[in-house]
Amino acid sequence: MKRVKGVYEGKMVRLLERVDAKEGTEVEVLFSNGARKDHIEQSEELHRRIKESLAKAMPKLLHMSDKELRADFDKLSRKIAKGASFPNWKEAERFMRGERGGRSLR
Repeated sequence: MKRVKGVYEGKMVRLLERVDAKEGTEVEVLFSNGARKDHIEQSEELHRRIKESLAKAMPKLLHMSDKELRADFDKLSRKIAKGASFPNWKEAERFMRGERGGRSLR
C-alpha cells in the first residue's frame, strides 16, 4: 500500500504526489491553505472581540502607554504571587495536572 499526502479543496482531496493506481492508496490529508486562512480569521475575530470587551470594561487601557501597561501588569503579577500557595508556576502547573509530587488539596 502506498501512502501519499493530499489537501482538502472544498469537499474533495487533491493528491500532492503522483500515483499510478488510486486503489489501495492511503492518503494523509493535510490542512489546505483555506482551512489555515479560516483559522487565522477566527483567531483575529476572537482577538477583536476580546479587545472590544476590555475597552468597554476598562476604557483607560486604550490610552495607556506600553510602559504603563507593563507596570500595571507587573504590579498585578506581584499581588497574585503573594497570595499564591505555590512557590513557583511549575509547582502550580504540576498541581493543576494532578501529578504526584505536587501539592495536593487532600
